[in-house]
Amino acid sequence: MMSARTIFISYRRSDSQWAASRLFDTLAQAFPNDQLFMDVDSIDPGQDFITVLEDKIAQCDVFLALIGPRWLTDSLIEGQRRIDDPEDFVRIEIGRALARDETVTIPILLDGAEVPQEGELPDSLRPLARRQFVRLSHEGYRTEVSRLVAAISKAFERSQAAPPTSVDSTRKNMIPRRPSRFILVAVLATIATCLSLAGLYFAANQVEDFKDRADLSTIKECDECPELVVVPSGTFVMGSPKDEANRRPQEGPQRGVRIDRFALAKTELTFDAWDACIEDGGCGAYSAPDSGVGRGDIPAFNLSWEDAASYIEWLNTKVSGTPYRFPSESEWEYAARAGSVTPYYWGSDPDRAHANMGREVCCIGSAEEFDRWVGVAPVGQFPPNAFGLYDMAGNLSEWVADIYRSSYNKAPEDGSAWIEDSISGWEERRVLRGGSFKDRPWQVRSAQRFSNARNWRLEIYGFRPARDLTAE
Repeated sequence: MMSARTIFISYRRSDSQWAASRLFDTLAQAFPNDQLFMDVDSIDPGQDFITVLEDKIAQCDVFLALIGPRWLTDSLIEGQRRIDDPEDFVRIEIGRALARDETVTIPILLDGAEVPQEGELPDSLRPLARRQFVRLSHEGYRTEVSRLVAAISKAFERSQAAPPTSVDSTRKNMIPRRPSRFILVAVLATIATCLSLAGLYFAANQVEDFKDRADLSTIKECDECPELVVVPSGTFVMGSPKDEANRRPQEGPQRGVRIDRFALAKTELTFDAWDACIEDGGCGAYSAPDSGVGRGDIPAFNLSWEDAASYIEWLNTKVSGTPYRFPSESEWEYAARAGSVTPYYWGSDPDRAHANMGREVCCIGSAEEFDRWVGVAPVGQFPPNAFGLYDMAGNLSEWVADIYRSSYNKAPEDGSAWIEDSISGWEERRVLRGGSFKDRPWQVRSAQRFSNARNWRLEIYGFRPARDLTAE
């Protein structure tokens, strides 16, 4: 049974993951940790996910419903809004909290999100539109969160000493006992995260020197700048275990790596972004042919590592200092895995519902099921990973900073790029990660590595820039 006076933080990973983590960190300074529950991140390894979730919601005193810009409109693959799905966990959590007189439900609007109207909500959630909302913004976070802490304290003071509602009596119709395939995959991925050998955690460290914007889940600091996702600090096990199917020797040996907080482009760099560089006189005036598939939101391909470096150099002319850069190889894999320890960030098997990949034979694109693109797909067509990053498997292979080595022996363990001179004979080769629309399904695994000469251009090569989150 929960200890008295507890707080449940409800959020949608694709919408408000990092705001939730930041809020958890802040509330942990004001309330004991055992009074805070933030969805699956608070479930111990080995516990029954559904049972624990039911217990926590049925007995919480203050329920915080985090609502970001995509909370209402985020959709399933079939096009249905998640909030309209009776098996959606966010819908179930909030509906259950609203049904309890003992629980104070506080909706929190993030990043400029609008107040949902009653007519936009399922029947069980309509009372949410009549609740007094709290706003948290990057500009006023410290003041606004202080008011929220005060409101929670007052709610605790008003809480009744009456026994909590029986869990057994409230559990019956709360969470479907036969969850949809999508939810089941999400649950299994979450449990895998909890069992990570490296103790991976999602709580982001505070960074106070990035323009007071550390609470944002995304960053876009200039018109030409790409939208970035804030990737939290953490540790993970890099590479693949020896028993992983289709493993290659260069994917090991596995080792623990510490990653400091940084930001990574939400999508692969698009032709729109590349063309902006060309029009401004940057990128070496190399137009990067699109092979007739079009430009716009198609990820820019036919790019060498040196081409990507020229874009990063141009991008840094738009901001103060030189914060934009390639991600290191370890940063890239950490961001791609997003807490997963399975071969793919969505699970153990390749799935065309999650990535644009090729056939089982070499170097031929394929359009099957949800993956309807034989060639490259526009960015953001597949579900993001748990960090909110798109196309971290398939579509285009992405250049990273590191010089290629044939193993991880003596590789850095601090997240830095491995770029010092080596005796491997590969000095001109740089690493590519993620696989492409032409690669076989097993080649888009999170641990898969490729390489090529830094001046080599192919229609399957692209990249996404990273950004430091440190003082300049």
